[in-house]
Amino acid sequence: MKRIAILLAAALCAGAAWAGDAIKFGVPDAIAPFVLPSRDSGLLVDIFREALATQGAGAEFVYLPSNRTDEALRTGWVDVVSALKTAPPATGVPGHWPVTHFHNVAITLKVRIPRLAMDDLSRYRVSAFRGASKVLGAAYQEATADNPSYRELPSMPSALLMLGQVDVVISQPDIFRYYLTRQAKFSRVDDNELAFHDILGKGVDYWFQFRTAEQRDVFERGIAALYKSGAVDKIFDRYRREYGTTREFFRPLDCQFLAAKPRGCAGDTGKPS
Repeated sequence: MKRIAILLAAALCAGAAWAGDAIKFGVPDAIAPFVLPSRDSGLLVDIFREALATQGAGAEFVYLPSNRTDEALRTGWVDVVSALKTAPPATGVPGHWPVTHFHNVAITLKVRIPRLAMDDLSRYRVSAFRGASKVLGAAYQEATADNPSYRELPSMPSALLMLGQVDVVISQPDIFRYYLTRQAKFSRVDDNELAFHDILGKGVDYWFQFRTAEQRDVFERGIAALYKSGAVDKIFDRYRREYGTTREFFRPLDCQFLAAKPRGCAGDTGKPS
């Protein structure tokens, strides 16, 4: 906590501008609206770019399949990648706190499947994101392994759920909503028509891994400054209006910097305040 307090103080004191090259972020290429490669934009991209701008630093983004980010950092292609904090990093230095939070759920039409258990995934038509069976745990693998109607697709099949062509979609809710709004006929779908089944285990916090401590520190000072000024709220509001995106993906940052902590922060009892 003492190191974080020092970091925040440094951010508020507006120290010397960054004199290095633009910092290159290796980011996953299939997590819209957080990353929108065709626009060189996205909620994550816009927040990171504006955070570094507060420090006089530039940001560049390299859009990669999720299984290539570690290699990109190790070979020096990029300066920053996200990673699970399961072991000391083999390359670079970790951030002082997690940055993003990923929580997948099973989504159904409420009128057709109002309740769902993990075992039910063995008997429904299920579409998931590519690589889901590798990251969602043994119980998920067991439930879907022998299901002939289970598919992992390179793009999110949100519209297929609405058309009745699949029964269950496995996704992070904001990603599901983004792809649903890209389909014109479904642009006005209300969440009340959908059931979000929290059956896949708790979400995962991702820390960021930097090539140098200097890059880490300028990034973290920038994030602190963006929250202090309130500029981060304007970015969140823009994505909420355009895509219906929530702040859940950046819950670790809200936990770190907001005075009114969101649910799920460390030490949260889960009781209403």
